[in-house]
Amino acid sequence: MAHAAPRSRGAIEPGRTTTPDVFDARTHRAAKVVIPVLIGLVYGYWAAGNRRDAGPITGWNLLFGFLTALVFAVVLMALLAVAPTLRREAHAVVWGAFCGIAVGFLFSQ
Repeated sequence: MAHAAPRSRGAIEPGRTTTPDVFDARTHRAAKVVIPVLIGLVYGYWAAGNRRDAGPITGWNLLFGFLTALVFAVVLMALLAVAPTLRREAHAVVWGAFCGIAVGFLFSQ
């Protein structure tokens, strides 16, 4: 017996493989750049803070933080572009290596 309630616009139909998309293509393109940059800035701030070790903020410390943020964001964007094309095992290894290297670098500071 079928349910008589009206269906919402975004309802997922049986056999449909994709979920409804809330944002348009322009927003997704911007998010592919903005989100890694923001995460990179947080990571760079964290690395610079670890290296500073409660000392004074210097120009070299700021440079280190911005370079760290830049490298992290570029590697993250590259990984987000390449990882979906990899097989499951390689995908897991690449993400595991990236996370391990990122945390290890912070720990080494």
